[in-house]
Amino acid sequence: MKCHLCNHTEFDDLMAYRAVSNDVIFQNSRLVKCKRCGLNQINRTFTQATLTDYYQNQYDRDSIYQVSPENFPKDNLFSVSRGRALAKLHQKLALPTPKTVCDLGCGYGHLLYGFSQFFPQAHYTGVEYDPNTEAILKRLNFDFKLGGIDDIDELRGKVDVLITSHVFEHVVDPNQFVDQCKNLLSPQGVFIWEMPNSDPFNLACERRHSPHICLWDIDTLRKVLENHGLTVLFLDTAGKKYSFVDSLEKGIIKTAGLFIQNMFQKETNNISLSDKDAIGFKLDLYGNNRRNLRVIARKSDK
Repeated sequence: MKCHLCNHTEFDDLMAYRAVSNDVIFQNSRLVKCKRCGLNQINRTFTQATLTDYYQNQYDRDSIYQVSPENFPKDNLFSVSRGRALAKLHQKLALPTPKTVCDLGCGYGHLLYGFSQFFPQAHYTGVEYDPNTEAILKRLNFDFKLGGIDDIDELRGKVDVLITSHVFEHVVDPNQFVDQCKNLLSPQGVFIWEMPNSDPFNLACERRHSPHICLWDIDTLRKVLENHGLTVLFLDTAGKKYSFVDSLEKGIIKTAGLFIQNMFQKETNNISLSDKDAIGFKLDLYGNNRRNLRVIARKSDK
């Protein structure tokens, strides 16, 4: 195979690729690292048609996030809080107040809702393969586009903030994706992206790698953005950290942790939205090799 980023053909083998049982197309794979560009990735290639079919017909978003759309937004305060964290970072960098915001791969709209609380006058669009998202976004007076980045060419050059939260690791052609995102930006527009921080320690701690194709670290993420003519305004690790216990590959520890997390999510159903910063998701913490990467970038002035 060729590297998903640089087309090189030599790799270092890292570890078995951890795919859950229902992720059939990802089974029996390996995680490898390109010897030229350093990108961690799955050792197989997929067509866009295969991935589109997977996300439309196999990807079980409800069980992953424990969501219940009829209880929106309290069914997933974690993602609401993530949206608020991204908005706070935007404000911290003193960027221009956005007029148009697009969340590419918006799920059920929780993150976009959280972001909108900081910029209520902006026009919001959510893009998602799941048609069930449309009813939720309509209640929020947000626009909905069914599909992915190939289906929103009418937004070209108009987006002030383009959010992709845990999307970039799923794309089959990262170079093409970066160029397409770049073309969506307005002259003063910025990307705000988040994805797993896939350094060697974190990769070993992950309970599952599927359905990720490219697994980015700070160096490879900065490299691909700058290679496509983008100026990185902010790039750091964010959120919680894995501990030594997480690095022990013991399923019972992982299962117990997920059970506790699920119970905690249920306990938040009665929390008022004004109190959600106190829930304790630790999404505003940065540095020291945390679980996620968070980046803000814009077109270079050159």
